[in-house]
Amino acid sequence: MRVPCCSVCHSRYDEEERAPLLLHCGHGFCKACLSRMFSASADTSICCPRCRHPTVVGNSVQALRKNFPILSLLASSPSSPSFDYDFTDDDEGDGGGGDGEEDNEDDYFGSSGRCRRSGFSSHPSVSGCCSASGSRAASTSAIDLGSHHDLKLLRRLGEGRRVGYEVWSALLSKGSSFSSGQNGRTCRHQVAVKRVAITEDMDVVWLQSRLESLRQTSMWCRNVCTFHGAKRMDGYLCLVMDKFNSSIQSEMQQNKGRLTLEQILRYGADIARGVAELHAAGIVCMNLKPSNLLLDASCRAVVSDYGLPAILKRPTCRKARSVPEDCPSSLHSCMDCTMLSPHYTAPEAWEPLKKSLNIFWDDAIGISPESDAWSFGCTLVEMCTGSVPWAGLSAEEIYRAVVKARKLPPQYASIVGVGIPRELWKMIGDCLQFKPSKRPTFHAMLAIFLRHLQEVPRSPPASPDK
Repeated sequence: MRVPCCSVCHSRYDEEERAPLLLHCGHGFCKACLSRMFSASADTSICCPRCRHPTVVGNSVQALRKNFPILSLLASSPSSPSFDYDFTDDDEGDGGGGDGEEDNEDDYFGSSGRCRRSGFSSHPSVSGCCSASGSRAASTSAIDLGSHHDLKLLRRLGEGRRVGYEVWSALLSKGSSFSSGQNGRTCRHQVAVKRVAITEDMDVVWLQSRLESLRQTSMWCRNVCTFHGAKRMDGYLCLVMDKFNSSIQSEMQQNKGRLTLEQILRYGADIARGVAELHAAGIVCMNLKPSNLLLDASCRAVVSDYGLPAILKRPTCRKARSVPEDCPSSLHSCMDCTMLSPHYTAPEAWEPLKKSLNIFWDDAIGISPESDAWSFGCTLVEMCTGSVPWAGLSAEEIYRAVVKARKLPPQYASIVGVGIPRELWKMIGDCLQFKPSKRPTFHAMLAIFLRHLQEVPRSPPASPDK
């Protein structure tokens, strides 16, 4: 028999801090999780993590109705350490294979189109010994891969643009000798895994050192998907990170391809904040696009897939690794080796670094933080119009338009007339400047988003009867 647990924090219900409470939509969660959501809310309502239906709470979540059937079940249930807790959120029943209808190649978390809004979490699903004491969940702590030895792949979510790249939903736990933690709870974490096949020309030691450096560098950044490290398993390198079940792309698909102005500004501010902190840590994202911009339980956007294209690029494209990192030749990155999506790739990322006798020529400086501004501009074009930039064109046609003709995405002209503030429209155009030095910083873009968010009136929560 499985004891019901909160689908947000995956902790067992009790009669005190984890008491099961019901929202107006009928979905239930523990009091601790609802209290955190309520404290983060800007008004007196809570949006259901499953269906996003708003519930007017008042002054405290204490006013919500308790789920008495679950309390009755708890009263009749044993609390021994051997009792089985349901932490898997039905992922194990999905099997380990794909369903023949794979998602976007870089969408780590199964969030493209077929996103399941129920049960997505803002942090790793933590239970047992890794849970924080009391009502505090381990929302900011990383998972120690050194002590969590067992990685069980549950369901394939998609394939990469390159052969041997797969994305899986997985369950990470400690070995049998460490299986029980505080109060006898099983320590298990729902995670997403990007699995990369190890080939003969790979320098695995070099890869693991770069990935560990990425983990340490990004661990304090906000509004980013936490990267927990890499494990070598069965001829694959498994990159472990937080699991989310929704993204900006899936949100657009559910709204017929469009977002409201408030959503554009709110998500834009979250993304700008996350990328600005990554840049401050010396990390270039390289792969900003709607499917890699995920949504947590509070519907805040987080950045994923940051820094990985530069590390996982084709080994045949890497130059001699004996060259110092500050030498221009070590910055080599091109479309062939990074496998970036052409619809969001900056002009300077299409070709390897070029040298010029003119030291003032900055049109080919290689991939840099300014390259992320171009990708973000293309992403904002899609968020405003619902159309993918350069839709209908092949990679070669996009290359000629972006690099040779220096054109803007044709969808950019469609932003005018859809209620977008002129300053935001101009900012997007600045992001799409051909010269990287003319593009705005993410700190400057964050200020613009926050300034216009203050001018957007918040709509009152809908009645539960509607």
